Amino acid sequence: MTFAEWKQLFRTDRSAWTAALEERRSGADPAAWNVAIAAWDPRETGATPVAPGDVPGPQAPPLEGVPFLVKDLFDQEGIVSCASSRVLAEVGAPAAADAAIVHQLRTAGALSVGRTQMNEFAYGLDGFNAHTGNVTNPLDPSRISGGSSSGSAWAVGAGVVPLALGTDTGGSVRVPAAFCGIYGFRRAVDHYAATGVVPLATSFDTAGWFTATAVDMVASLDALWEDPLTAQPLTETPSVGWYAPAGVSIDTEAERAFATYRRDWKMVDVSEGARHSLDRQSEQARWAYNVIGSSEAFAFHRPWLDTHRSLYSATVWDLIDRARHWESGAIRAAQDIRRAVAGILDRELAAFDAIAMPAVHRTAPTPTEVSGDYRTNILQLTCYASLAALPVLTVPVPTGDGLSVGIQIISHPGKIGAVARGLLG
Repeated sequence: MTFAEWKQLFRTDRSAWTAALEERRSGADPAAWNVAIAAWDPRETGATPVAPGDVPGPQAPPLEGVPFLVKDLFDQEGIVSCASSRVLAEVGAPAAADAAIVHQLRTAGALSVGRTQMNEFAYGLDGFNAHTGNVTNPLDPSRISGGSSSGSAWAVGAGVVPLALGTDTGGSVRVPAAFCGIYGFRRAVDHYAATGVVPLATSFDTAGWFTATAVDMVASLDALWEDPLTAQPLTETPSVGWYAPAGVSIDTEAERAFATYRRDWKMVDVSEGARHSLDRQSEQARWAYNVIGSSEAFAFHRPWLDTHRSLYSATVWDLIDRARHWESGAIRAAQDIRRAVAGILDRELAAFDAIAMPAVHRTAPTPTEVSGDYRTNILQLTCYASLAALPVLTVPVPTGDGLSVGIQIISHPGKIGAVARGLLG
């Protein structure tokens, strides 16, 4: 069901609206549901339906009656945000207020119906969690969902809800959107996007969301995002430059799928200077992301990292703890690289409305295919926009085997909304 269908059902028959949600629970695979959904309560009372047959007036909230799920690191009043961890389940406290973006959604008329699981503390790109289980892919349960916003992506991809919140630090909206065949939007990094959110790395953390269709993504942007510099539409089809890092081997099936979109959207390659500069920075960019990200994560986790070590999974503890061991001057060097990458993208975005890149290098792997190379290749694709703190639209790209990859559309905060509307229609 699309936004429009949920809105119509809510306005005309609230009991049928609730029943439709329960049908989605009863129809979902129980094993997948139990891993992806942290809490489920469709009895939201944030709005009142109009009488049957009434036509909503022009002041009706734009997302009235649209159900959404919340990733388990966004605050909701009275709920402990656990970030799918055992640590915060023990030391956390109920939130005093909703996170800013949760409040925005409710103000727009959307209705929270539950919370979703994720990689522990959002530290991962695979959807694995040693405490809550590994979220599967709605297109093929034998494959991974991607992470860290794994439960939210599964819920939208499986048709449970039409909208779900995620966060994106190093690709945590972009990767699961690509693998699960859905649309994803990552906001620019700003104070608003991180207000009321359990942090991973504050330089890179930002809020985002998933929808199943292009029409719903446009509707969500209309309701939740206005370009800060201008809300004017582009006068013509957005100009999009294409860049794929030389150090990442793109799967043949993915390359073939990307080619169709490159042709349809009339993409041309980014300038040779930008390509060489970004390729030259590739390994350093990934290193800089890891240094800054782990150091900021360490700062947040310092009160518990040693005293509550047994409550962390070994993988997540190691990812955070490595920040103790960076060489002197590493953070300063990483910040220099970050500024260099941001400058390259900024200059190229003066020539194009957006830069397109693969969001992933292949379709979703099986759990046994996830290795160190998986994370390295993914970060090589996602770290550029993260370092530059830019907003990104992820568009799913179906492959011939019924799976999906994705294209990330990177632009400035003042233009990403217009670019998205121009490309999606």
